[in-house]
Amino acid sequence: MTTNHPVRAAVALGAALFLSTALVAPSFASAGTVRAQGVAASATSAIDWLEKELTASNHRFQVTSTFNGETSTFDDLGLTIDALLAVASAGRNADTEAKAASDYVVAHTADYVGAGTERYAGPLGKLMVMAQARGLDTTSVGGLNLENEVRARLQPNGRFTDNSEFGDFSNGVGQALDMVALARTTNTIPASSVTWLLAQQCANGGFRTDYAEGVACTDNADANADGTSFALFALKRATLTQAQDAKIDDALDYLLSLEADGTNLIGNANSSGLAASALRSFGLVPDANDVAAGVAALQLTAGPDKGAIALTKADKDATGSGAISDSKRPAYQRTTPQAVMALGLPSYIDRGTIAPVEPTARIALSPSTAKAGDSITVTGGGFEAGESIAGVVQSDPVSVGSTTSDAAGEYVFTFTLPSSDDEGSHTVQLTGASSGLVLSAPLTVTAAQVATT
Repeated sequence: MTTNHPVRAAVALGAALFLSTALVAPSFASAGTVRAQGVAASATSAIDWLEKELTASNHRFQVTSTFNGETSTFDDLGLTIDALLAVASAGRNADTEAKAASDYVVAHTADYVGAGTERYAGPLGKLMVMAQARGLDTTSVGGLNLENEVRARLQPNGRFTDNSEFGDFSNGVGQALDMVALARTTNTIPASSVTWLLAQQCANGGFRTDYAEGVACTDNADANADGTSFALFALKRATLTQAQDAKIDDALDYLLSLEADGTNLIGNANSSGLAASALRSFGLVPDANDVAAGVAALQLTAGPDKGAIALTKADKDATGSGAISDSKRPAYQRTTPQAVMALGLPSYIDRGTIAPVEPTARIALSPSTAKAGDSITVTGGGFEAGESIAGVVQSDPVSVGSTTSDAAGEYVFTFTLPSSDDEGSHTVQLTGASSGLVLSAPLTVTAAQVATT
């Protein structure tokens, strides 16, 4: 028996995954519902910052290294692609800078995937995922048919390997990206690659990325969050047996076991972005939102570099509200493209089938059962800073006033329940004037007690 695994069938709180382009409403236990109109403000500011950085560096990121006393600067096309994938997940392929950066990558294809007979498996897959995300013709990117090139790197044992005079440096991230790329082709993911990838799962549920020793994981210490997140992306669209399918739950449990108390982070911001994206992809929305909150706490919300995401709290504290220092800027550039994925953007495998969502929006009523004339307080967050928020009680819409969110998008709104609301079930709905975010929570209206003598 085989199972095609487009979504996780059994998910926490019965959350359903969203396989159309319709906007998605994540569930919040006893906290109403959320409908996100477009990309979260936090994700938008991160994308804005990334594009500003790309523009300033002539449409690509670079890396500087020192060897034998000599310092050299090279294009970092892999990091540039990470940024372009985030831009695509945010639905901003049409941005001028996104096109310029994409054109730069394509023009330097040989520098990235190998010139002549040299071919690097992971970069081929990553470039193909980017080309798909941007709607490019994958049969002709930099003069290469990327699907043919990726499939040519598949070995009989199911591993995608490099062809290079410098050795084989292929790893678990590249294996997963090759599979993600092939998932969108007619011939889809090779079964042998699934078998190889699953052999890299350790006993603790995590996946290793270093294939230097052996053909399977034998040590739990080799597992890591990034390898596990990428493996989950790759397996999302794979055809799995029941036994293989059960390994998905083990991988998700492994990621959750890494979540740190107090910060909600899974490792650093970079790893947390990937992990939250994977958790959300498999329907663990509340868990993904917890991690997203940890990532959001590392985002710069003011100053000239507003939107950038720090790798760690120490990095953010060192930056404060000023400009990022020259020494720290490369770390922010390397962190933000994957960290932003936590903020409600669809994962690499889900892009185009799942819409972005607001990852931290929430609403709660106190009390949630009331009678006409009672005072009701609504609290929560997720709006833009300083946004005007209008309140309405449904079913027959009755305006109950408005409020303004604070600098963090949080709000406290108190109103008196109108006498015009009949007994029964109603909904309190808040709508952001600029973001269009709509939050709603159920309200039960009871009859006023009649005094007796």
